[in-house]
Amino acid sequence: MIQTGQLLEFLNKNQVMVGVCQQVNAGHVRLLTEQNKEMNLVERKVLHVLDRKLPPNASRLEKVDAMKDWSARCAKSGPEVDIQTLWEVLEGEQEVQSIRDLAEMCFSTAGDAERSALLRALVEDRVYFDRKGDEGFVPRSSDKVQLVQEQQARESKRLLARQSTLRWVRQNLVENTPTPLPPEAESFLTPLSEVAIRQQQSSHYPAMSQLLQEAGASGRTEELSLQLLIRSGVWDEDINLHLLEFDVPQHFSRDLLSSVDALNPEIEAALPKRRDLRELPTITIDDDDTTDIDDALSWEKLPDNQTRLWVHIADPAEYVQPDTALDTEAAKRFTSIYLCEGKIEMLPARLAQDLCSLVQDQPRLALSVEVLLDEQANVLSTDIYESVIIVKRRMSYTEVDAELSSDPTLQQLSTISQQLREGRLTRGAIEITRPELRIKVTADKQIHLKRIERDSPAQMLVSEMMILANHRVAKCLGDARVPLIYKVQDAPTETMSDGRPLLKRAEMSTRMGLHYGLGLDAYTQFTSPIRRYNDLVLHRQIKSWLQNGSGKYSEEELAYMIALSDRAINSANYIQRENFRYWLLKYFSKLPTPRLIAAKVNNINDEKAWLNLIDYCYDVPMATADLAGLKEGDPLWLSIEQAQPRRGRLVIRRAKAPETTDSAESAVSLDSSVPQTPDT
Repeated sequence: MIQTGQLLEFLNKNQVMVGVCQQVNAGHVRLLTEQNKEMNLVERKVLHVLDRKLPPNASRLEKVDAMKDWSARCAKSGPEVDIQTLWEVLEGEQEVQSIRDLAEMCFSTAGDAERSALLRALVEDRVYFDRKGDEGFVPRSSDKVQLVQEQQARESKRLLARQSTLRWVRQNLVENTPTPLPPEAESFLTPLSEVAIRQQQSSHYPAMSQLLQEAGASGRTEELSLQLLIRSGVWDEDINLHLLEFDVPQHFSRDLLSSVDALNPEIEAALPKRRDLRELPTITIDDDDTTDIDDALSWEKLPDNQTRLWVHIADPAEYVQPDTALDTEAAKRFTSIYLCEGKIEMLPARLAQDLCSLVQDQPRLALSVEVLLDEQANVLSTDIYESVIIVKRRMSYTEVDAELSSDPTLQQLSTISQQLREGRLTRGAIEITRPELRIKVTADKQIHLKRIERDSPAQMLVSEMMILANHRVAKCLGDARVPLIYKVQDAPTETMSDGRPLLKRAEMSTRMGLHYGLGLDAYTQFTSPIRRYNDLVLHRQIKSWLQNGSGKYSEEELAYMIALSDRAINSANYIQRENFRYWLLKYFSKLPTPRLIAAKVNNINDEKAWLNLIDYCYDVPMATADLAGLKEGDPLWLSIEQAQPRRGRLVIRRAKAPETTDSAESAVSLDSSVPQTPDT
């Protein structure tokens, strides 16, 4: 029974507290605590009644000092308590054990100090004993002890990983000492990567913000995460985050590559069902470094000044069968992505660069569009069929432009392309021939720029041939009422400030319609089946029509394909555009100062103007207030003040013309003989 003046121990917020009994009344104890506070406590909540009592005449402060002294003694020099051995003795017991009972089992002589030490050890214990309310303690089962120990081990590992990660973050971001990722910090790699890629949209953003802040790093969480991963060597300095953001697959599985490696062209077996055009004088015209050649040309002069023209398109549909693993992977990628560092292909290289590519001197399966033209390049007839061809000569745009003046056969083809172009322009086609910049980044991060003029004779020739083939396929299948994916563009209804029509966006549709920009009443795209999944699908549709008289896909299925392709193509275009901008700004950032470049005013309004960086084929905005005295078309000089590739930010200001052109930046090769094939 508790008596006045006795010291008591009880729990307050899971900590052992000492009090002295002031009064006992109806199961309640009036206490003075070591914190010099008075409180009422239910008697059964007292876990340990000490034998010692304080003198009745002790003052309040003396009582408080005595209790504090006891607490300090227990914390500093209490007897050792072996909780594990005590649990092993009691394992399997179901009854609640009091502190006095447990102390007698644990110590040969159990006094106040031993019982107090045991109480504190049991309260701190998280493994071996459960506290049963205010009655005492019960040993846990061995299964529960094992579970708790495993949980503690995981928590200890987690805390160790966090401390190791904090140290790693501080070394890289605070001390500016590049330090590799320690094994203990690997669990933080995924959340840090997610934040670097998806920024504030990542669910890990708050936790990583707290981690970086705790480590003493200051700045934007997404930028710090990226900087940390780069500086520690986890990521390359120029990692393409957009590829990760859009989950672009960059490699093919081993199983898929093995299945593709096992494919054989089987040309002879295909001949009975195809036209044998291997004797035709067929050429390809591409860039020097093109590896996925998907179009070729043949032509012959006929009596009455007529011309028979063939446009041959590679036939990957023969190898990529529907609903196969290869088809699923191609559909997942939907398009090849062309980056400054290289390309991510829709099809494995064995197909894209070998079996399907129209390489010189090799028999290849093709889908051929044969067109009979009169002297004015009007279409007299069209025939579409599966074929086998052999390219007799691979030519580059540079070679074609160089030989046009001396090669009568090339001149004939060039003349036809000019007639076709003039016919389209007569029907209202819009000619856009802005130059473009090509950026190539080598394996050792050298950035090479080349300014391309898009209206070279060779490029115009190939472009017109592809437009002709796409137009004739659209007309033929449309007349046969075979569902198709058309490219349509409505006539403009608005004009720009200079009076030119404001072109509407060209869109894909299952309904045949006008393509205003090309000046054609019907248009499709089937000429790039190696790098565009929709073109591959249209090859299947055309081949099904040729073989069975009907298409493989319904209009509804093609409409669904259009919906899927819109997102995939928009993502690919965005990735390519951002990749181009990143490397261009990186190039700008490495230029020596002063970085002066030539520009001209493209268009201007009351608030903002768009300036074209002439040598770089790149448009930048500038406040109209900074362009006083200038109008559209006027030249000017700009100074690059800052280029931030990661942020896509270019800071420019208007500058005075350099005293000599040698002081201006003009490192771009202005070689108009290496054009790029338009996306026709």
